[in-house]
Amino acid sequence: MVRKYIPLKDRLKKRKANEKAKRKRLIQKLEDDQSLSKKEKHTLRIKINRIGKGGSVWTVSGGAPGLGKKK
Repeated sequence: MVRKYIPLKDRLKKRKANEKAKRKRLIQKLEDDQSLSKKEKHTLRIKINRIGKGGSVWTVSGGAPGLGKKK
């Protein structure tokens, strides 16, 4: 079976809609659930802030070889 090609514009639109829905769900959970601990609230806030930022694994400060501060 051949996969149908989906144009980039449509894929981006779908991804943006999914991110928006996910963000909405997480915010709702953060506001509604009173039994969350401080740590859980913090992780939820971080997740909300991370949505839509891209999936870069490497950070400039550490990890990736060749990046970071030059000596």
